[in-house]
Amino acid sequence: MSWVAQDTTLAFRVGVVSLFEAPLRTLVQTEHFTALAPAVTEQAPRAELAAAAREVAFIPSCPLPAAAPSLSLADGWVRYVARRHPHYYVEVDGDFDSYLQRHVSKRSRKTLRRLERRFRRQGDARLREYRRAAELERFLPLARRLSRRTYQERLLQRGIPRTTEFQRRTMALARADRCRGLLLFIGDRPVAYDYCEIDPGGTIMVIEHGGYDPAYERWSPGTLLDYLLLQGSFAERQIRIVDFGEGEGAYKARFATGQAPCATVYFFRPTPRHLAIFGGHLLLHRGYARGRDLAAELGLLEPIRRTAKLLAANR
Repeated sequence: MSWVAQDTTLAFRVGVVSLFEAPLRTLVQTEHFTALAPAVTEQAPRAELAAAAREVAFIPSCPLPAAAPSLSLADGWVRYVARRHPHYYVEVDGDFDSYLQRHVSKRSRKTLRRLERRFRRQGDARLREYRRAAELERFLPLARRLSRRTYQERLLQRGIPRTTEFQRRTMALARADRCRGLLLFIGDRPVAYDYCEIDPGGTIMVIEHGGYDPAYERWSPGTLLDYLLLQGSFAERQIRIVDFGEGEGAYKARFATGQAPCATVYFFRPTPRHLAIFGGHLLLHRGYARGRDLAAELGLLEPIRRTAKLLAANR
């Protein structure tokens, strides 16, 4: 197993609204979830934590049974299951048409091919892929400007990062051929983007960030871009798994060949600071879940979601 010392943050959210983030000095598990088993969450990696002089271990995504408790204690360390989520992925096996036939519904195939034909007929529409470091330097400013307009950044605060650290990481990955940027253009205007990272083995590609311009929503540019990304992955035959990242999403379920019930897991020493951070996070999560269930019972959940999305779009 592979662990890396890295500073991270724990986000405190009410639904899609981000309240604040608590900084943590963590030891991060870097293996892809497909290489992990639930046993990895049974005990804290004490030797690795001691060697790195860290007191929090962080597993971003790992298969975990639904019955696992949110809090448990093992050998003086607290295990906190911060989030449970499905993890959707596509196994790139065979040709693209066969994949569509096996895993995408007839109705969705018809819609996707119609979107592709309309895109191909549009004279000023084009797809651009960025791989080399010099190309990624051109990609990032374009993607960041687009990201500011997207639902993902306005509402979820999950746009493509603007930090120097992210820039350095992207350039290092690009020099190792482990990074991809994709932009869908209408004329000179980018309308959808995907930013992907590839594992050291060169066979697993994770869509880390993505979004589309809501002004072009009728084109379904985000769906079309993911369709074209998959089409290219099947044609290239280098990538074995395309990972859509953690969490629900209708578009993920539409394309996926499989999904795994996973969780985000922390191990920490029960210091006053850690108990305040992780205990507060658990209380906020449970309070929100109860409020969400009550809103659903009263028929208010969807109106609240629509209002939040509208407010974000008008920021």
